[in-house]
Amino acid sequence: MCDCRDENYYLSFVVFKVEDCLFRVPREGFEEQSDVFKTMFTLPSGGAAELDGCSDDHPVLLEGISVDDFRTFLKVLYPRPFRSRTPFEDKPLSEEELRAVLGLARMWCFDDIARFAIAGLEALRLAPAHRLALAREYDVAQWVKPGLRALALREETLSAAEAEQLGPEHTLAVARLRDERYRTLTGQSSQCKSGTCGCYKAGWELEREFRYLIEQQVDKKLDELA
Repeated sequence: MCDCRDENYYLSFVVFKVEDCLFRVPREGFEEQSDVFKTMFTLPSGGAAELDGCSDDHPVLLEGISVDDFRTFLKVLYPRPFRSRTPFEDKPLSEEELRAVLGLARMWCFDDIARFAIAGLEALRLAPAHRLALAREYDVAQWVKPGLRALALREETLSAAEAEQLGPEHTLAVARLRDERYRTLTGQSSQCKSGTCGCYKAGWELEREFRYLIEQQVDKKLDELA
């Protein structure tokens, strides 16, 4: 009789309790992808007869999160083969679900899952102000500069709702970038009006013609603010 355990296909399971619901899933997904859980699973039992997570009577308690959010997280962590998927698993993740996944991934240091959720949110093409708000909430550094740039170069000024979304720091940054854009445009307009460039152009014509210069100046200011 062979008592050796296969290194790939001898799986351990762990039981989690979220609110009043129990989940029993392979332990490896948590242990291999998260240092938080890897450390948790290697902590000494403290003399307890049964380790937390070993049975329904002794689950690992996950407090402060919802059943729906954890279920969605498991949907990403343990994708099932196409034929055995339920309608819940087949449905694409919504913005709310991707945010829940990203929040838990950040909390538990699941870097690959965080990248998956960020890519999913990027595919939704969210409005710049909304994306900047999410960047601040979930620490997505790569969204900050493109978001500020888009808000600085667009025609419309920030609305009150957008300013509330962004918070004081990003709202001030957008104001400074838009000021840089205006000063660049005004400088070109003055040259045209004084005859330095031999023409007179309306503001919108100038902005279109000097778009590249304006973008350069905004990008330079953006680097200074970073």
